[in-house]
Amino acid sequence: MSNQEHPFTNFELLQSNGLYCHVYRAQRYNQWWVLKTLKPEYKGKQSWRNALFKEYQIGKELDSQSIVKYVGWEYVPKFDDYCIVEEYIQGITLKEYLATHHFMMGISHKIIKEILEALIYCTGQQVVHRDLKPSNIMVTNNGKNIKLIDFGLSDRDDFAILKMPAGSRNYMAPEQGVKGAKVDFRADMYALGKIMIDFKAPRRFSYIIERCTQEDPDKRYPSYEALRKDLLDTLHRYRLRVRTILSLVLFAIFGVMAFVLGYGALGGMVLGFEGEKQVFASIPDVYYGDADMYEGDERFSSFFMPQHNSNIYYLRQYTDIPGPIDEAKAVDLGLSVKWAPFNLGCERESLHMLGALVGYGDTTGHVASNDTNRYPKGNITPDKDIVRLHWGGKWRMPTSDEVLELLNKCQWRVVIENGHQPAFVVTGPNGNSIVIAGTGLRYLGKHYEALRCGYFWTSTYGVDAAGGKAVCLSIDRDNFKLVEADVYYGMAIRPVLPYEKKRAKRSERLSTERLH
Repeated sequence: MSNQEHPFTNFELLQSNGLYCHVYRAQRYNQWWVLKTLKPEYKGKQSWRNALFKEYQIGKELDSQSIVKYVGWEYVPKFDDYCIVEEYIQGITLKEYLATHHFMMGISHKIIKEILEALIYCTGQQVVHRDLKPSNIMVTNNGKNIKLIDFGLSDRDDFAILKMPAGSRNYMAPEQGVKGAKVDFRADMYALGKIMIDFKAPRRFSYIIERCTQEDPDKRYPSYEALRKDLLDTLHRYRLRVRTILSLVLFAIFGVMAFVLGYGALGGMVLGFEGEKQVFASIPDVYYGDADMYEGDERFSSFFMPQHNSNIYYLRQYTDIPGPIDEAKAVDLGLSVKWAPFNLGCERESLHMLGALVGYGDTTGHVASNDTNRYPKGNITPDKDIVRLHWGGKWRMPTSDEVLELLNKCQWRVVIENGHQPAFVVTGPNGNSIVIAGTGLRYLGKHYEALRCGYFWTSTYGVDAAGGKAVCLSIDRDNFKLVEADVYYGMAIRPVLPYEKKRAKRSERLSTERLH
């Protein structure tokens, strides 16, 4: 099936201030892509077309997780011209990131290290970027990973065209402005040094920055490997100093605790328990509540209550799902439906109350069987909708299309609170937000992956009518996507509330206006 049978739709202009190109975002196959095409005034000029095609030829040969993927060179009827097709990266530019974040050793080192690794890869492919700067580096929302973008000024030894001086002021090496001068990997190294200045890196990095930004290329590092060695040595000395200080502080704290907690009654007063001193050899990462601990329906408990500030998670006994829930609590994100601020089984918003984990179409909340015949086949109807039955009103389960809208039209930002992860702040087109946390899943009375992954049922059955699978939202700290899963898994549900008819049309119109 050709791409022309599935044309791009929903075009959005992302960037128009480039020298000779417009950059758009567009949809195909329910996925976002980036399209880079010539501005109308440059379409008839062959030299600019050659420059765009040169970027594609260089980009398509690069295969690194830290570099944007160049997917194709394709004619797009909307522009009546050819475009570069690239992967869409959900995130912000490093320029935007630096404007809102201060230097933090862990994440800043990670970003600089990944830029360095990307440049090492480019050098191995004989490619010089020539326009490395914060606005040409993306920082992903998930994991704060970096990706180099915009190879419009890049060059490779085997190209005979477009060798003129080029670069961006404040980041281009001096030799890039000299006609006929040799420009190699050290030009990108110069730009990396300038980017480290933008990070406002501590004084201990000043030698590395100074050497990277020498006017004479021969005075810079002879290779990226030499630069990486100096960077790692500097970090090692810093960490050794910090660990020494922390060790002294902790030694003093533990000395005091040993004195206080070494005596039963006094230790109990401090920690909040009664009796003699309590000692544990180790703390398990996750405690899986076993169904044998409970009797009757209680052994199919679908509620988690994570202990605050601890790695131990335990089950609480089965209770009724709270309801009804006031429809005024629904959050307007500027989408086709409103979204609940918390999961089924909760009464308020909290990262530590994860709600009910139920099988697909289970209206009681505590059926635990791997027999798919005990679950409905087909989309959930109102009489089988556990949300409608317990929350009342017009609350219901979301469809897969509504979850897909949540994925495509909202910004997802991963957050960590009290050591629990992952949780996403999901911000709609109108600026309002909800939080979606990792819930884990239930299988035959046991619970897995609590606060590490999240699984949420939709009301949509799988493609195979007899397959025993339904569509769910799956999230972890690096991904969020729609997948099909067996109906007997206990998963969370994030309810939705339809607008009144007049309000729904107005919301859809406002959302469209904001996106454009």
